[in-house]
Amino acid sequence: MAVLVFLAVTNARGDDASSLERQVKAAFLYKFGDYVEWPAGTFATADAPLVIGVMADDELAHDVVLVTAGRRIQGHPVEVREVREGDDFSTLDALFIAGAGRARVQSIINALPHQPVLIVTECPGGLDAGGMINFRIVDGHVRFEVALDHADGRGIRLSSRLLTVALRVEGVGS
Repeated sequence: MAVLVFLAVTNARGDDASSLERQVKAAFLYKFGDYVEWPAGTFATADAPLVIGVMADDELAHDVVLVTAGRRIQGHPVEVREVREGDDFSTLDALFIAGAGRARVQSIINALPHQPVLIVTECPGGLDAGGMINFRIVDGHVRFEVALDHADGRGIRLSSRLLTVALRVEGVGS
């Protein structure tokens, strides 16, 4: 969790601000997996990959590939896929929807099969649109907010350790 806290307070200024912001978000996407409990049976086997889909940001997808190379999340090898609207999302365990306005994010989330997929967004109103974790930039720092009810609705439980470093937590969870 120390890595999360350090990266959360990294200041993104200067010429490399967008690159640094992407790297921090990539690290978060990887580390979030350690603080998520997917329902029993989500993974076909103990060594089945944990699949992270990245939509609408090929550079961030590349950064997630670099961060996760050779690493595992809860014993699962990590597989990163660049996804587009209309793709088959049934094999995803996590989905990051880059950019996009609230209405578009809501449309994408509503089109997802109802399965245990951790949904991470980065738009104003991302939680209202159905995201479980939403990135925000606050005073030049990458932070995130959480909607427990959306996670619960897909059978996902988020660790209290993750919630303690969140900017804001909505919902009561179960």
